[in-house]
Amino acid sequence: MDECDDIFLVGEEDSHTHKTKWTPNDNTFIRFALHLYKKKVSPSVFKSCMAMCYDKLNHYLGKKGVNKVDTGHLFTLNGIKECERLINGDARLAGMANMTDVQASIEGGISKKNMMDMSRLLWEHKLNGKPDKHGRETFTSELYQYNTLSFVLDTHQVQGRYDDRQAEVFAMCFTRWHEMIGPRGVESLCNLANGGKTNKNHNQHYTAMIGTKNPLVDPGFARGGLYSHRFMGGSKRTPLTTCKGS
Repeated sequence: MDECDDIFLVGEEDSHTHKTKWTPNDNTFIRFALHLYKKKVSPSVFKSCMAMCYDKLNHYLGKKGVNKVDTGHLFTLNGIKECERLINGDARLAGMANMTDVQASIEGGISKKNMMDMSRLLWEHKLNGKPDKHGRETFTSELYQYNTLSFVLDTHQVQGRYDDRQAEVFAMCFTRWHEMIGPRGVESLCNLANGGKTNKNHNQHYTAMIGTKNPLVDPGFARGGLYSHRFMGGSKRTPLTTCKGS
């Protein structure tokens, strides 16, 4: 008998067939989840540890010729479910206390040179695409390059996630004047957003973009280029703001 059998599995002998029936030792995984909670691990570490337990459990079940458990089996156990709820709740409170609940995790910045080179490349429509059937150089469509430029500059300035910005509604954009920014005030382009998947509390919040001295890296200017191309250079019809339902 493997020394790990009694850790991950529980064996019960059938009185008629005298064969051992193996089932998951749920108590082991519940105790491990409680240990992780006491160590105050992050939700991501807790999830990774439970995934490791799931793999180990299925490994030993397979050695005994028993069917594997379903994905998510461990999270259906009451003890583990409660530990997960407590760990997620503690992380959420800590994030709210540090004003990071709906913020993107920015691990590394984009250098000024790289940002300028990328913006110039996209403004000039020189982003390479796939070579054609003759092996000749091609460029990505202008609409795609405008869209990429707008999203990169937008998410970089507001420190937001792509999925958050992608969910924005055109009809909910508005402008606001800020007297306290700059020597003469500044106008910002605002939007109502849902925060994307980092918004653990499901609160709606606003994002605002302000202009920069260099229009090459101005997110509002890039968005203007995108809209102009869609409505003037493309087949999209310009929306009528005075017409209900447009």
